[in-house]
Amino acid sequence: MINKFNKFLLWLGSTIGLFVVIITSLYYYFNNDISLEYIKPLERGYKFQLVNNTLFSQRIDSFRVLPDSSVKQNLVFQTTEDIKVKTTKDGVIIPGGNQSYMPALEYTGLDGVTIGSGVLKSFRLPPLSSRYYLKPLYAIFKIKYTYSSTNSILDLIDKIFFKLGYLKKEKTIRYLVTKNEWTEISNDDKVNIFDIICNEEDMRYEELCKTQI
Repeated sequence: MINKFNKFLLWLGSTIGLFVVIITSLYYYFNNDISLEYIKPLERGYKFQLVNNTLFSQRIDSFRVLPDSSVKQNLVFQTTEDIKVKTTKDGVIIPGGNQSYMPALEYTGLDGVTIGSGVLKSFRLPPLSSRYYLKPLYAIFKIKYTYSSTNSILDLIDKIFFKLGYLKKEKTIRYLVTKNEWTEISNDDKVNIFDIICNEEDMRYEELCKTQI
């Protein structure tokens, strides 16, 4: 009788243990993802890191920096050093011309990269201006990335749960870039660039703020 009772306890313990493992695995499966963290500005560009918090290896399918189109905004940049401009009858021409581009918006360096479970992947995001003498003072951007399991069977399961609405392997994070630092903000935050400038630095940008009244 005692031996049967001991066997029952062992069976119950192993069953409960297996149940706990299954529940824990399901929790991590549905509630953990690949997170993005801003680290610091670099001399040219920015240091970010992706952290795979899931139980399996994941592949980054797409990683893009996008201008925020949810609010009407102007991007405000400042010069980091003295530059010599060329004066013409139509105005001034800055070094390299008056038109430029944003290397960060063209970044595709993470597409196809695999990140193992629990692994941290640091990377350099290119600068927001191709001009060495310009850096963003106030601007709003979004970073959107999608990922999928490297295992074909798990990827199929992911797609089934995605269609059922239980799983989403896509994230969009909104950032307020102030003086070259990235701060995550809510997608519902109705940020106005000029409101921030004129509220926080009204004397420094007095002439700019007068045009916004």
